[in-house]
Amino acid sequence: MHTFPSIIRAKNFLAEIFEMISETAKKKSIGNNFLYSMFITVIIGIVNVVYPLFVGLLYGPKTMGSFSVIFYWAILITIPISNGIAPSISRFIAASSKKDKETIENIGSKFTLYYLIGVLLIYPFVGLFGFKQNFVEVIIVLCLLVGLATHYLYRNSLQGQEEFKSLFFYELISIAIFIPFMLCFSALPVILSWNFVLDNINLLFIPMLAFHLTFGVIIFIKRYKQINIKSTFSLPKLSSKIFLYGLFIGIGGLFAFGTSKVQVIISDLYLIDFELGVLSFWDSAIAAITIFTVALGGILVPRITNLSKSNEDNELAKSFVNSINWSISFVVASLAGFLFLLFECYPVILDFLTLNKYNMVNYWLVVVLLCFKEVNFLLLTPSLSYVLSSEKYVKFNPLSSFVYSIGVIISWIVLVPNFGIIGFAAGIAIGSFAHSLTIIIFVLYITKLKVGLHFLFLIPTYLLNITFIVLIQKTTTAPFLITWGIATIASLGYGIYNLLKILKKKEYSQIGTIHTKEDNMQNIDPKAKNEKSKISTIFMALACPFIIDPRVKQEVNTLSKKGYFVDVLSWDREGKYEDIKEDNFQIKYVKLLTSRQFSKLLYMMSAALFQVVIFIRGMNLLRKHGCIIVHANDFNTIFGVFLLKLIFPNKIKTVYDSHELTPAVYSEWYGEHLGSLIGKIECRLISYFDEIITVSPPIVKHLKQISGNDVSLIWNYPTNSILPKITKAQARKILGFDKETFLIAYVGTLRHDIALVNLIEAISKLKKKNNGTSNLSKLKVAIVGDGPLYVELEEQIKYLRLENLVEIVGRVDRQKSLTYLRAADLSFILFTIKGMNTTIGMPWKLFESLVSSTPVMVVDNTYAANLVRKYDAGYIVNDIDSEEISSTLSEILARDKPLKFDLSNLFLWENQEEEYIKIYESLSI
Repeated sequence: MHTFPSIIRAKNFLAEIFEMISETAKKKSIGNNFLYSMFITVIIGIVNVVYPLFVGLLYGPKTMGSFSVIFYWAILITIPISNGIAPSISRFIAASSKKDKETIENIGSKFTLYYLIGVLLIYPFVGLFGFKQNFVEVIIVLCLLVGLATHYLYRNSLQGQEEFKSLFFYELISIAIFIPFMLCFSALPVILSWNFVLDNINLLFIPMLAFHLTFGVIIFIKRYKQINIKSTFSLPKLSSKIFLYGLFIGIGGLFAFGTSKVQVIISDLYLIDFELGVLSFWDSAIAAITIFTVALGGILVPRITNLSKSNEDNELAKSFVNSINWSISFVVASLAGFLFLLFECYPVILDFLTLNKYNMVNYWLVVVLLCFKEVNFLLLTPSLSYVLSSEKYVKFNPLSSFVYSIGVIISWIVLVPNFGIIGFAAGIAIGSFAHSLTIIIFVLYITKLKVGLHFLFLIPTYLLNITFIVLIQKTTTAPFLITWGIATIASLGYGIYNLLKILKKKEYSQIGTIHTKEDNMQNIDPKAKNEKSKISTIFMALACPFIIDPRVKQEVNTLSKKGYFVDVLSWDREGKYEDIKEDNFQIKYVKLLTSRQFSKLLYMMSAALFQVVIFIRGMNLLRKHGCIIVHANDFNTIFGVFLLKLIFPNKIKTVYDSHELTPAVYSEWYGEHLGSLIGKIECRLISYFDEIITVSPPIVKHLKQISGNDVSLIWNYPTNSILPKITKAQARKILGFDKETFLIAYVGTLRHDIALVNLIEAISKLKKKNNGTSNLSKLKVAIVGDGPLYVELEEQIKYLRLENLVEIVGRVDRQKSLTYLRAADLSFILFTIKGMNTTIGMPWKLFESLVSSTPVMVVDNTYAANLVRKYDAGYIVNDIDSEEISSTLSEILARDKPLKFDLSNLFLWENQEEEYIKIYESLSI
């Protein structure tokens, strides 16, 4: 017998594929258990999707509608487990060692138990009194809930482990029990006309309950030795992480899956029984395609997880997902178009498929719209699998799911009143499309357009389908059907060939097992184990104008000199500064609700918006540079940085730079209660930061206590390079002051917490006491700076007629401001004491004055006063009072000799610059 060469080649190719699958099935590893994942998904699909479809096909639309409402209630309240706790446990176990596996599973069991107890107590009231269910229906929902919970929890908890093969056999035993129950309580009653069954719809749930009960019993028998009632309510430290991660996924599931399933419950209120059955039946029928979708995800996820474990930027993983994307896009796009046209041309086909029970000639558009939903999910599956393979990307799940829910709900509100059942179906299709676009755009973004290219097929496919459906009304159907039929066959062939080709490749199918960190390092060069890549980009968030913050200026200068690129996002509250861009750094000013003087409410609103801007800017930099260090200056930038760290923990290192005692600052601004709350929030968020630095020993002590970590002390020292290299006499000459003048200088922002009003009142008192004396004629006050107090001070000077004694210079550049300090005989550094922060603060102008050999005036019982006493470098007043200041100034003016000291080489930034750079050099990915 003659055999064609092409047939031989095809036979050999299929034999190789079969051999690969057989070898794969024998292996026990995360990468090669995808076959068991696919089989298990199919089994679950038969019970939860195909069986309801079978019920609808046998019993008709009214029975289908009543059955669906009860079943969807069970599905809906299982979501926190199936889409929250279970996937969370799965992720943590897949990344854990065998040693930790049992502990993590026990945490999942406890969370599930807590949830079940709560629902078992609450739902009977909801069902009986809220939705008028009878007692039996409530019991069915609760039994299904317990069965589904046990099933989903343990199915997910074993994912990626060697027990996956055993799990498949548990599922196989369970469905073996399910099949005879399904025959007895669904098929046989119709065939044999068993009225006692046909009249009692609740008996249709027995097969499903038997399936989940069997699985639960098997799991109990296998694991009963691990049950420890005494430890039921004791949770290890890891529980909080699992709970938070589960919460992120669960919220997304509740939005997306919950909105999808609640459609039947909601439609029960608006549609007649017949239409409810139509929607329920066809949603189940179209959802049968999901078995393929999820099974494909089961194939992809373990492989992608494995590929992305060692390197999340692995090009192999990206090319693998993208190949699947293109294959599915070709197949689904053409096949969907063909089906849509077929339904439009020959809706009678639908009546044939449903044995004429659903009168789909009138409702064929419902099928088309629900098909749109499944096309979306099919096209989305590979990209979604890629997203879910990485823990941090899952935290975007609530966002995409929220988009889905909003799309569905708004569509329902607009469409259902006018279009009824078609409005429900259209709402689901619109929401699914929005959901898919959100996920695909996000994947395109995070992979820099390397994954998710099937986005190009989504919109053109829908436009083609809609165009053809419109045009087909004006011409014959044959040309369209023939054209689309040819395209469909070609696409199917291409897709199947490409998929088999990918699966055949060894680099995709033989990945290996990853259980522990040690396993993951086995094939790595020992010399390279400890090597980490240095991060060269630093993103600084600053909630004030960069131009007025000398600390941040010096930090940027130091870091840029050491080869870092520094991107500063600065909040320009008054909206008057221009962006700066240099080779090694750039300053981006953000103008939000600009105002010269902020109310408490306006400041809080602007600060909240600024966190969003920080997050967006950080994401852009991350996309551009791959990994970055994010530097948060003070609490009013912490939330944006925290979100970046939470979502991209492996791409970002964080530094928290606290310039002040946070609880004290907010207590001064907003009161003690809010200050205490802010302190607790800081305590919680600071644990997410890799390095912490601050400006004084008391704040170091506080931050150590709340974080439990080391805190580095980086003083507010000025840099030597900017200090004027001139004498006091030369400085006075430059500024136009007589050398005999006693010059008092304040240099800094004119804020309300600076005692400048008191200073001006003190000068007025001196004028009244010493009018015409030689002492007063030598006095001059220079207020250098700008800020919210400017206008008030200007008016006060005019009102007290002190123009010849007090001058507001306004804002000057840094070099000139230091010249004022160098020229001065006294630097005024008095803060109105409102709380602990001003007591322990070490202001920048204190050290600038000391290195300029200029005495300072500070208030007693502060950390600054202790420093002044230690070096005999200034004058201390007992209270912030104009009379006290006036009296002290009189004593200073009366002194025969000025106070002299030399601290010019002590308080310099260069003395701590090396220590500062080490903090950043220790941060690597």
